[in-house]
Amino acid sequence: MGISTFLESLLGDMSAESVTEVFVLVMLAIFAVAILQGRKGRHDLFLEHAPAVLVSIGILGTFVGIVIGLLDFDA
Repeated sequence: MGISTFLESLLGDMSAESVTEVFVLVMLAIFAVAILQGRKGRHDLFLEHAPAVLVSIGILGTFVGIVIGLLDFDA
């Protein structure tokens, strides 16, 4: 079984709602850590890259949602 077959079966078994919840929870966790570390005045490098990481996770979530939506598409 190849990696593409594995990913297709993994994504095919997931619902769009569960994938959305995972991505939102990960983004909220990163945001919360960035806020807490910013208030403590530590981890400047993390705070500098947190916005880019959040945007990247959002874009990844968008493409995962498109892939899940197109798995059952039949032209």
